[in-house]
Amino acid sequence: MGTAPAYDPSLTYYAASVAGHGEYRACEWLQQAGFVTLVPSRTAVVRQASSGKRLVRRPVFPGYAFVGKRPEQSWRDILRVPGVRALVTTGEAPTELPPWMMKMLIAADEMAAYDRPRPQLAVGDKVRIRDELWQGLIGEVMRAPEGRRIAVLLKAFGKKHVLSVDVDRLAAT
Repeated sequence: MGTAPAYDPSLTYYAASVAGHGEYRACEWLQQAGFVTLVPSRTAVVRQASSGKRLVRRPVFPGYAFVGKRPEQSWRDILRVPGVRALVTTGEAPTELPPWMMKMLIAADEMAAYDRPRPQLAVGDKVRIRDELWQGLIGEVMRAPEGRRIAVLLKAFGKKHVLSVDVDRLAAT
């Protein structure tokens, strides 16, 4: 949705559950209703048959948006906006997010902290798997990484296995 809003201490912030894949649309409607919104996002590579690869922004917390309201606004007005399903609650009342949390979310989004650098791995490199099922086993990179998934050859239990592993689950050895 563009740049993250600056933190405003006069606002009360909430986490809103929004329609699936509708984070940005819900934010547009919330902004039209006078609320401040934030959808922390990361860059993702999308492959399309017609246009090849392209970069898009994807929500870090799918199905959620953060909403700031002014003192004269009611949190109930947030629920009247199309695309908003509910506010995250503690019991009956919506949970007000602490200022430190919103400052952290806004700063992280501004600095693109959710965009993880791609690992510098090449075919033949040895990697340690940090996934629960294969934890600690060492494999070999089969194909150079283009996106978030890497093909790893693993010799385990007397057999060879080719796994598609998320880069965050690998450590170079």
